[in-house]
Amino acid sequence: MKEFIMGKKWRTEECFVGIVGPSWSGKTVLLTALIDHLNHHDALAFPIGNQKHSQITHFEDLSLQIEQEKNWPCFPYRQYRDRLVHRLWPEKTCDRYEYRCSFQRSDWRHSNAELRFYDLPGERLNDILMLYPQSNTFLTWSQAMFQRIKENQELQIAFQDFQLAVDQNRPEPELLLAYRRGLARARLGHHPYISPSVFLLDTNGIPCRGGDIETSIENRFSGLDENNQFCPLPLSYQQTNPQRVEKFSAIFNHYRDTVVVPWFQGFQKCHALVILVDVLEILAGGTEIYNSWYRLLEDLFHTLHLRNSTLDRAWSGLTHLFPRPLRPVWIKRVAFVATKIDRCHPLDRGHIDRLLQQMTKKYQLMLQKDGITVKTFSVAAVMGTQTDPNRPNERILIGSLRYDPLGNLLPANEKQFYPVSEVPANWPHRWQGDGFSFPDVYPEIPPRLSAPPNQIGLNELFDFICWLTL
Repeated sequence: MKEFIMGKKWRTEECFVGIVGPSWSGKTVLLTALIDHLNHHDALAFPIGNQKHSQITHFEDLSLQIEQEKNWPCFPYRQYRDRLVHRLWPEKTCDRYEYRCSFQRSDWRHSNAELRFYDLPGERLNDILMLYPQSNTFLTWSQAMFQRIKENQELQIAFQDFQLAVDQNRPEPELLLAYRRGLARARLGHHPYISPSVFLLDTNGIPCRGGDIETSIENRFSGLDENNQFCPLPLSYQQTNPQRVEKFSAIFNHYRDTVVVPWFQGFQKCHALVILVDVLEILAGGTEIYNSWYRLLEDLFHTLHLRNSTLDRAWSGLTHLFPRPLRPVWIKRVAFVATKIDRCHPLDRGHIDRLLQQMTKKYQLMLQKDGITVKTFSVAAVMGTQTDPNRPNERILIGSLRYDPLGNLLPANEKQFYPVSEVPANWPHRWQGDGFSFPDVYPEIPPRLSAPPNQIGLNELFDFICWLTL
């Protein structure tokens, strides 16, 4: 009888997690693999808990709740897993998703777990100016955008044709075309503040593609669609074109309220935040892509104003006494995650976490000072590579490459041997991306449904974001 009472699960621990990262950071594969491990948990392949032998049982998919609420689209875990098994990349139909599940952990004596994931597109960070009180209208956003361009020499070059079109008071179609070409140049140069961000990732979850300006602007708009586009206008232009300003203001307000605000509200639903940083992609991209990410992280934390005071932490232990819909939610933990580390040789994987620590040190110290628990992780959600057993000390990997040297997508062919670069112990002060090579590979997902993929570090990340408040 005593064992029954002590083993009774009398409360539900809610863990709501936001995952933010750009479309190329590995969000879809990470979330698919993590759900797969929870659904078919193997304590040896996915060790969790203090003793690393806890077991997950009674897993239940709660997707029906999401469909009934009709707020966020449901993350199609089973569909994505099946596509990855057949070496087909998941086709997104939306830019943001939610997934819910419940389960029991053997190391939680009295608590069930309900886990919610919010897939938050990192591209929307480019629109973050629209959330600032000083730049949340079309007029003030325009001023802020021109100020950002003025402060960056390379952005000035990217948008010089647009500036000329504005100065010449060109017709609206020419103005918008010049701005889209400026956005394309900024994208190809890995610059931040590509706003509106639907140019990078539309609301159907389709990213901008192409290696030149004209290909990049094909079927991409500076707004939700061809008939709802806008671009920043300087004060002098606003005064002489009030009708266009009025039109753009209405389109801007609709875009802000339907795209940017719901994205930001996703953060306000979360207890933990997972920020995906593809360190290897940044190395391969050069100084500009590093600076772009660094600025966007700065804007993100400036906007979120995260804080978890001593009073907040004491209050957190009492929230389970409230009815679940009335429980207050705020971010208490932040994980910085270096993704897809299987693309570098095992000899260098320790350097990845070192680089991530260096890149995020400023923000870690800031968050820790405000009471937020912070940790870095190096993760391969799905192992897609192996080392050459005959040359273990050479930086040679075996895998099925996704792209050829010209950037063309390859079919999932036989695995091949290929070289990878050495990962430096510290970030260079200045570097060109072509000095590093960490090719993308197809992930290896077992066809058997009850066999989750091999992984590195995903279990440790899960332990961090799924914790007991009592």
